[in-house]
Amino acid sequence: MQHSPQGFIAEQDSLKVEKAAATLQQNDADFVRVYANGDPYFGLWLALVDAKIRFFAGISVSDLEDWMSHDAYEAGMTPREGAIEALSNDDLYAHHLDELGIN
Repeated sequence: MQHSPQGFIAEQDSLKVEKAAATLQQNDADFVRVYANGDPYFGLWLALVDAKIRFFAGISVSDLEDWMSHDAYEAGMTPREGAIEALSNDDLYAHHLDELGIN
């Protein structure tokens, strides 16, 4: 299946996106295969969301309740917006966003 960048990822420098997607695929192919269903661009976006969640809460996106991550990606959310949505969707973290300094 052929994948193409969408939303936030499509708006970024294409050379940097291709390099980052290739690096992610090489270093963490399971992340792309398992969490992004083989789509390297969605995988890249999700890895950026994961980095934001790790920064905000010290946990991984995989530690949170399921959320409509692909819908957020297709809607063009930034990784920060995706991280906030993912945290907001989780019963434990939704009530602590202010304490985490996320506004």
